[in-house]
Amino acid sequence: MLGDVRVAVLGPLRLTDTADQEIEVGGPRLRMLLVRLALEANRIVPTEALIDSLWGTQPPVDATNALQSLVSRLRKTGLAKRIESYPAGYSLAATEVDVDTFERLAAEGGRLLKQNDVVQAAEVLTRALDLWRGPALVDVADAPFTAAAVARLAEVRLTALEDRIEADIRRGHEVIVELQALAREHPLRERLTALLIRALRKAGRQADALAAYETARQNLATELGVDPSPELQEAHLALLRSTPAEVPNNGSRLPAQLTSFVGRGQELSELEGMLARDRLITLVGPGGAGKTRLATEAASRTVDRVWFVHLAGLREAVDVPAALVTELGLGDPAVTENPRSWHRSVDVTTRLLDALEDRSELIVLDNCEHVVSAVAHLTETLLAGCPRLRILTTSREPLAITGETLFPVGPLELPEENASARQAVERAAVRLFLDRARSVRPGFTVDESNVVDVVSICRQLDGLPLALELAAARLRSMTVGQVAERLDDRFRLLAGGSRTSLPRHQTLGAVVEWSWSLLTEAEQTLASRLSVFANPSTLDAITAVCADDRLPAHDVLYVLASLVEKSLVEAGEGPDGPPRYRMLQTIKAFAAERLVDTERVMTRFAGWVMAATEHADPLLRGPDQVQWLRMLDAERENVVAAVRYAVDRGDAETSYRIVHSWAWYWLVRQGIFGETLTEQILPIGRMLQIEDRAPQHTVVLIRMLSVLGGVEEPRWHEIARIVELCRAGYEKASPLTVLMEATGLGMLGDFAAAGVAFRRALRNPDPWARASVVLGGAIMAENLGQVEQSMRWHTAAIRRFRKIGDRWGLAMALNALAVHRSTMGDMAGAIELHTEARMLELELGQLPDPAMTSSRLAEQYYRLGDLDRARSELERLVTLTVENGQRAVTMAVLVRLSLVARASGDLAGAWAHVAAARRELRHWPENLSDPFSGWIGIAEGLLLVSEGDLARAKAVVAEALEVTTSGIGYITEARRDLQKNRLIAAEALEAFQQGAIYMRDAQGIADVGECLAVVVAAEGDLTAAARILGASAAIAGALDVGSPENRALLDKFGPAEHEILAAARKLPPDEAIVVLKQGVSAPPAETP
Repeated sequence: MLGDVRVAVLGPLRLTDTADQEIEVGGPRLRMLLVRLALEANRIVPTEALIDSLWGTQPPVDATNALQSLVSRLRKTGLAKRIESYPAGYSLAATEVDVDTFERLAAEGGRLLKQNDVVQAAEVLTRALDLWRGPALVDVADAPFTAAAVARLAEVRLTALEDRIEADIRRGHEVIVELQALAREHPLRERLTALLIRALRKAGRQADALAAYETARQNLATELGVDPSPELQEAHLALLRSTPAEVPNNGSRLPAQLTSFVGRGQELSELEGMLARDRLITLVGPGGAGKTRLATEAASRTVDRVWFVHLAGLREAVDVPAALVTELGLGDPAVTENPRSWHRSVDVTTRLLDALEDRSELIVLDNCEHVVSAVAHLTETLLAGCPRLRILTTSREPLAITGETLFPVGPLELPEENASARQAVERAAVRLFLDRARSVRPGFTVDESNVVDVVSICRQLDGLPLALELAAARLRSMTVGQVAERLDDRFRLLAGGSRTSLPRHQTLGAVVEWSWSLLTEAEQTLASRLSVFANPSTLDAITAVCADDRLPAHDVLYVLASLVEKSLVEAGEGPDGPPRYRMLQTIKAFAAERLVDTERVMTRFAGWVMAATEHADPLLRGPDQVQWLRMLDAERENVVAAVRYAVDRGDAETSYRIVHSWAWYWLVRQGIFGETLTEQILPIGRMLQIEDRAPQHTVVLIRMLSVLGGVEEPRWHEIARIVELCRAGYEKASPLTVLMEATGLGMLGDFAAAGVAFRRALRNPDPWARASVVLGGAIMAENLGQVEQSMRWHTAAIRRFRKIGDRWGLAMALNALAVHRSTMGDMAGAIELHTEARMLELELGQLPDPAMTSSRLAEQYYRLGDLDRARSELERLVTLTVENGQRAVTMAVLVRLSLVARASGDLAGAWAHVAAARRELRHWPENLSDPFSGWIGIAEGLLLVSEGDLARAKAVVAEALEVTTSGIGYITEARRDLQKNRLIAAEALEAFQQGAIYMRDAQGIADVGECLAVVVAAEGDLTAAARILGASAAIAGALDVGSPENRALLDKFGPAEHEILAAARKLPPDEAIVVLKQGVSAPPAETP
């Protein structure tokens, strides 16, 4: 990729290279061209538009040549590789332009302001405004195109400036002088006047604020003949309603803050609204969630006097009223030196009631959890006797009194696990970590080199502000990667907080220890046992695993509810109905260290998982499939944890039974999670080491899953072992293993034996197993090029799965039949089938969108010629699949986008999509990459044909053919192993050699052949093209008449070519392959 060239036009024109060295651009017209291209960098600017922009209504006689001359001169400045030529125009590529950066930052700052994140908004907007070095486009001010661009940029700049000033006002910064100057410069700009009025009012300068409004009103009336806007009128009304008491110096006693307030703009806005209408609000949440800071920020925005009372240092409940009296200054100093003695002689509560009875004030009671009962009684008494009083409390559990409004304070918003740097910094947890990190390491940024570690830190620490601040403080002596790597030992790592903080806020362990010390013995017992759950879990599951003589089953619900009240456990809605309960990772880690009977509890946990998955397994293949898929989705991490535990203990029965009952779920869901069994889900390798202690029918399944799951390139002795086990009769133990023998034989190339195995499997008593056998037979027939039989079997599978109620099998069959329909030219029928399949996949919960089916739908629109609709859908899918990490689907979408772009005449766009697909391919496992590599090669070949580079086109197609045909069925290894494998007879080798070409991907080979036919036809040899196209149809089993490229070829053919095509369609598969290989090696036909 080219390094960044930077173009700056927000001030004098400045062009710099990758080393930040300035590049001289001489001549006014040349500067105009550079600026015009820069304003639409990385996009094609049409030739006509450039001519209009440079010469306006007086272009030169040969404007096109004049433009080309300017482009050549501009390329000589060092931009030769940057300025790209297209049939329709020119583009300045791989370039960073300050206008784009400014507009992006201005929009981001406006978004943050709307979310009430004023600190981050001010920072982003300041960065945006700092990009301006003078008037925009000043070097080309006389160019025909500049007036509109300058006006637009000036408006964006002024809006960004207003947003930054509003953010400063809301965070208490001085802006009056700046606003007065701007109001004089823009007397008709009403938002500036409204902001000036607001700033003056907050400073207590009501008279000046009224004068500013009157000046603006007169200007509007004189210059425009209009009244003030609603925004300006609202500022005026707010001014009239206010009193001098609204000035900040209201006698409040709030703790001063030394750090910026980051990440809770929305919560702050909501809390401000609640304080205006509710008299008792409790901020409730776990330790370290930021309750105190949020309460302080909200209290600082009220017009009432605020009293802030720290309760954390109190040891006993009787001290609560005295603490409040002391803070309010109501006691005699001579007496209050011993507050508890004073309490015995004076009715403290009465003194408080007398003092607060007629006062409109706000009291903040911070850290109430250890004296919650006393706080509840005092609060209820004060609110009943003081009608204008409001109280805001922070606690890890509610006060639980009438009139209390709870405001939960949970973790900060987390980034997605695979978030990019730009996506990550939009999340509150990352912004807080970034802000605190810069305090100890100035200049620290989140970029692509460290975003994985930053996201990991934020997610592992649950987005808890205190934990993030402690982690950021570690950057004084560690890299962000070192911090992320050590979070398994988080309590040792995060033990260096501020020396002036309360002791229980100086370390992460102390924060949790404070909460733990307030629990009863039963609560501590249940909390420690809950730590074995990896997923949020139901009450039934928790009871099954955690209840015993020490914690009776009938008590679990009540103890669990108490943990929820005390913010040690969170309760949320479950996908399967009942609520689910979870611990934050930090609390779970602390609780796990205090679990005294770990092995016994984990054994019960693994047993419960085994029972749950065995119960759910058969229900995944019927009408209640969606419900049970969601249930297992919710238990997924629990299953992983249970299997790992059982395998680590060498418990073959438990581990294999869980995997056996969970296998079908994984096969259905693997497209969502995109994980291999060994890497994320199941330790297959270690499981096979205890194979001799496991049921053999389960071993069959595990071995086949290791092949299907991409654990490693399939080894033929491994597949032969599967076949051997199946032939011994173990396939009868489970519906899921019914297909294993036939599938294994098919992968070995013994199709005759595979057919016998399929017919035997059709006698299985399980309806779902029989439907799956029909679907498997249809897929094998398709791979054998037996299209008509494949269509019949897919139709039968659809009927069977529809009757059973299995949406997954039905969607699979519908999609496959849709492809056949499209091949026959029935794109409307294909769309109908794909649409139904897509709806079924949505019901199953295939991510936000079943992307592969959606991309197939888009392909049908392409085949119908509806390019705009195809492009729109595919562009949406690129963004979606990249965000979801679906690399295989992303590659398919990008290749389809390249075909659409080529058909639209956008060859540059098509090449960009192909290049992106190639980049995605580099991340794909090598043993699974061949089909995608072949498909990308087809797209490249077609593009080269469009550009007239037929030699390169044929070379690319030759490589694609080699990729899709070499290693078919891993032929080299097969020839070595099959001959000595005792399970496979000698005739099986012959069958393999003749037929195994289909097991790799018959349709993929045929697709390459069709592309080759296009290349050869472009060379002028229609006879050879017809033969190649017919051979491709012989391999696939049908001629794809839905393909626009094939239809174009058929239109070119005369009667003779059609006869050749028909004859080639009858070729045996091995001869058809020879035709294709001869086609890529034949020299181009001589032109008469």
